[in-house]
Amino acid sequence: MLTRIVVSALSGMVLGAAVLIIVLVGSTAFAWATGTRAFLPGIFEAWVTEENGMPAVNFVPNLWGMLAVVLATSACLVVASLRKRGPGRSS
Repeated sequence: MLTRIVVSALSGMVLGAAVLIIVLVGSTAFAWATGTRAFLPGIFEAWVTEENGMPAVNFVPNLWGMLAVVLATSACLVVASLRKRGPGRSS
């Protein structure tokens, strides 16, 4: 039981970090493609400006919001793994 919780928590942290990176790259690409601000409330904000005649992407990360996303994903995976019935358990 404890092993299942630890493995689920670590897997959830890896999954949460991967999801966060994909969302951050996607929102940055959206900001660059549309020329508008991409804003994920409490997590990340990105916008495009021009510096020295070249486009530049500016962003402001919120580390506490990012940590919350990773921990929430991890917690969801732990809860899901605890609800899963193991072998030998009848319903």
